Amino acid sequence: MNRSELLDSKMWTTTDLDEAYRVLDDLSSSVLVTEVRSDKIKAVSYMGENEGKVTFAVCEPPDRTSVKRSRVLGMPSSFTVLDKSEFIRDWLGDNEAFYKELKKSGFMLNIDGTLYICSGETIGTLCSRCSLGGAALTENVSVLRDSYITEILAKKKSKCSVVMRVSEEGVRKVFAVLGGTYTAIPQNKIRDVVAAAEDELLGDKESTFRGMTANNFVTRLYFEYPSIADEFRKVYKMTLNVTPGICVVTSDMGDSSLTVYGTIRLPGSETPFHIGKYSRIHRGNVDIDEYIEGVRNNIFTEYTKIPERIMELLTIDVSDVNETLKAVMEKSGLAKVIGKKYSDQFVEAAAQEFIPGKPYNAFDIANFIATVPERIIGMAASARDAFAKTAKDAFFVDYESICGTTVLGISA
Repeated sequence: MNRSELLDSKMWTTTDLDEAYRVLDDLSSSVLVTEVRSDKIKAVSYMGENEGKVTFAVCEPPDRTSVKRSRVLGMPSSFTVLDKSEFIRDWLGDNEAFYKELKKSGFMLNIDGTLYICSGETIGTLCSRCSLGGAALTENVSVLRDSYITEILAKKKSKCSVVMRVSEEGVRKVFAVLGGTYTAIPQNKIRDVVAAAEDELLGDKESTFRGMTANNFVTRLYFEYPSIADEFRKVYKMTLNVTPGICVVTSDMGDSSLTVYGTIRLPGSETPFHIGKYSRIHRGNVDIDEYIEGVRNNIFTEYTKIPERIMELLTIDVSDVNETLKAVMEKSGLAKVIGKKYSDQFVEAAAQEFIPGKPYNAFDIANFIATVPERIIGMAASARDAFAKTAKDAFFVDYESICGTTVLGISA
């Protein structure tokens, strides 16, 4: 990785599998995990610049033998003033973009006497080490906060894993300070997981790579299995494609365990939703055979549930589309997941797509709900992710009761 790829804002996206695996190799090779005691970690607060100089407050824990308690109240023990251009050259790898990040995050770390630039996300992991939380700590830049965190870290003297990336030029940037038992699972382990999963599921049949999105915190890869969709059509005598796949999510910065989600994508939709999940925490080595056993039991066995349920839903008539949509969103919990803002847009989209007087069935309702992210403009990424994880619930609410019919279409 070059130094510019260490920026918090860096994103990688590709639909080429070879390129995706190259990125994973680069991310994996850049990781350095250093074990250090928490009392060796001190916050260094950025105080601003003036006339070509930058000022930092050096946060030191209070001296317990001293009667002076000013630092307990958050006052730093000393200030350091550096020439801005020299600071950028010597400490930030001659990269102005790192300086912009620093002004936003407001802090660096002194770890066992060495100064490190940090990701803006690092403060959240430091707060976790101190058993602190909340937006007041993670979002509000303050030397008082940094001094308090330094004091608590000094008291705890616990073992920490400092996780950083190192560029080809030797620039080191801290992305997380995690617990002492943390082990970074290399991201290129995804390759082994995917190969083993596809060998188990597909044999000699091919998969389709749907794409990768990655940043310095989390990586997601999507694969689909059209050959299984063909089998579903034959077995269930379906005319529509129900295409299963997997979404592999991982992070070597503690943001996610090594996780595989089963996915289902319905016809006409670009957005798969999740069905089944298996995770492995970052500790020790990954046993691929054991991992695939977990994927088999928690994901592969779930794939057939959607086509089976679709065949049932196709037999359930819907007399009142609006009332059914509202009931399904409430009973599945999806209305709460997307919130009122997006729920209002969803109702507007429904009014445009469902024609009054036209016959609809329960599958039409479930399928419409499952593609909510595609129908709502400006939907936040976090809301999309949350929805994808719970959209399957729209298929398994009690339509028979909501619509007043049995699965045979006979009035209840």
